[in-house]
Amino acid sequence: MFDRQTRGSRMISIVIELYQSGAHSIEMLENKFNVGSRTIYRDLEQLEPMVIKTSTGTYGLTTHVHRALDKYIHNE
Repeated sequence: MFDRQTRGSRMISIVIELYQSGAHSIEMLENKFNVGSRTIYRDLEQLEPMVIKTSTGTYGLTTHVHRALDKYIHNE
């Protein structure tokens, strides 16, 4: 579990978490980042162009963002 972070660093951490571990529920993100559900919803709303709600109700990165991160992270 993370200590409380600033909003910007938490949002970056959410993107990294979704990239590394795949889609998560609101509850999983709340517990991971030690914040309430309203905070997670606000963060996800700001990340909306990159993060989508899946058909199972979890949140994950769009395919486009995931592929872009793959390209730059694994391109050494």
